[in-house]
Amino acid sequence: MSRGHFRLAQHSLRRRRVVSLISSATPRPASEECAEPADVASLVPEEPAPPVRVDSIAMRMSQRPPAPPAPTPTFDVVPYNPSFLGKAEKLTWVFAGDSLLAGHARDDEMNPLVSELGEMIHSWPGRRQDRIVDVLEESASVFDLIQAWEGRVVSHYPDVVVLFFGHSDAASGMKGFDRFEATIEGILKFCNNLGIAAIVNTPPCLPERDESRLADRLIYLEALRAAAKTYDAILVDHWEEWEWVAVEIGGTESWYAEDGRYPGPVGLKRMERLFAQTLGTAASPIATGGAR
Repeated sequence: MSRGHFRLAQHSLRRRRVVSLISSATPRPASEECAEPADVASLVPEEPAPPVRVDSIAMRMSQRPPAPPAPTPTFDVVPYNPSFLGKAEKLTWVFAGDSLLAGHARDDEMNPLVSELGEMIHSWPGRRQDRIVDVLEESASVFDLIQAWEGRVVSHYPDVVVLFFGHSDAASGMKGFDRFEATIEGILKFCNNLGIAAIVNTPPCLPERDESRLADRLIYLEALRAAAKTYDAILVDHWEEWEWVAVEIGGTESWYAEDGRYPGPVGLKRMERLFAQTLGTAASPIATGGAR
């Protein structure tokens, strides 16, 4: 193969097409079939390639300092370290709110997340005898919670109330916001006045294309955060963690159940880890090494 054909392969597809058209339009005898047409040389001028000093390039590369490893994103949590965890007496923990945030369970079983959190609580020093009560209800709104407050929550004489708030309340839009805010504040004020430790769990971040619905959810979310701060409740902010990991690391799709709205098995483990981290019972930061 001539040098001209070798150089031709290094040029653009457009040039190859031009050469092909010219070659096919000029009939040649069989004896010249392998010879390069004169007009090809004019289309692809010879350009001597500059010499490459391989040895000098290799030397420069070997002398280059190694690049520092990229920092691993970490979702850090400032733990509350609540004093009630150090009490000697047995504590009663009542889990109330939307069961869709805690996984699906049979009627005679605890919800998966409550079961896992119960085992974790019992593993903490001095908490082996603590009582775990699950009164979560599917799609329960804050209004459902307050209507059954006396019979389903207070009747167990809780020392700790763990509240799970889902997306049901925000579905009513701004027309239901004032009532939502007042009810949340009433529940947390009640706990504060009676010395009941309240732990508020925000819902995980929910992907939403409708800007109006997303705005409503964010407004309700901020009201929940503000009420927790005002009444000294412990805030386990799952929304913040899930949103942060989705933006900084990615891969949170596997955290959701098949419906894409509520946590699946992987997501429930993430919620359990954040719960422990927030209460100061987990040593390592959340979300190190990627979204798994």
